Amino acid sequence: MAPPSFADLGKSAKDLFNKGYYVGHVKIDATHKTGYDKEYEFKTSATHDLATESLGANLDVKYKIPEYGATLTEKFSSKNTLTSVVEINDQFAKGLKVTFETAYGLKDASRTANIKTEFVKPTLKFNSNLSVLGTPILDSSAVLEAKDVLFGVQTIVDVGSSQLKSTNVTISKVTPQFATTAFMNNGSMYGMSIFQKASPTLDLGAQVNYKQTDGSVTYGLAAKYEAASDLVLRGKINNQSEIAVSATHKLNRELSLTATSQFSLLSSKNGQNKLGLGIEYSA
Repeated sequence: MAPPSFADLGKSAKDLFNKGYYVGHVKIDATHKTGYDKEYEFKTSATHDLATESLGANLDVKYKIPEYGATLTEKFSSKNTLTSVVEINDQFAKGLKVTFETAYGLKDASRTANIKTEFVKPTLKFNSNLSVLGTPILDSSAVLEAKDVLFGVQTIVDVGSSQLKSTNVTISKVTPQFATTAFMNNGSMYGMSIFQKASPTLDLGAQVNYKQTDGSVTYGLAAKYEAASDLVLRGKINNQSEIAVSATHKLNRELSLTATSQFSLLSSKNGQNKLGLGIEYSA
């Protein structure tokens, strides 16, 4: 099995803090796959911000062509942006995926284009993303696996001026029940996260970040508990005494409902409670 991409290092802990919460908004996600081999996928999402009362929506249509190792995707957002994506797998070389992505703003006629590559070996994963319109920026990363330790490095280069914009390094040790990840971003931010599979139904996580520029430190704790086969409870707290809790109830095989509440233990923030709701449908 190949190692994860650089962006997914420490993903187990990140998901405990980021997934399953709908703070301050109502979101509906619907996914439908059809076709003889489920080669067509239609995905829609809509988000309503409860504070600003703004509404955003996206529609994705994906078509897979297995005999050519290709996947075609068209995306349209309520911000009047049309995105086209072509993915080609294992056609140029085994383990190589090449992605061509373009986006066009219907309102202001803005354009972006990117060429992405992903090369996978049993102990190595390499990713690159080159923007080809405007100022060319090359984002490259590699992750090397040595037993249960993952070493990752990412560089961002301004190709036009040959200037190195950022260098990020991450080291992660992963076992079936435990994962520890440490990172350094451009020599100015340092952090660490811990994930533990405490039991088959209980996941625990902690993270701490230090920003050298202003000396600030942030940290938090999170947990996920599978109370039943159709009920998942989540909770997290940060160094600002903000607590978020959520409950996800799987109504049936296709439909799940998530309710979220965030509040502060500080008296100065009383009355700033936030609620949220998520509805997910997949068939």
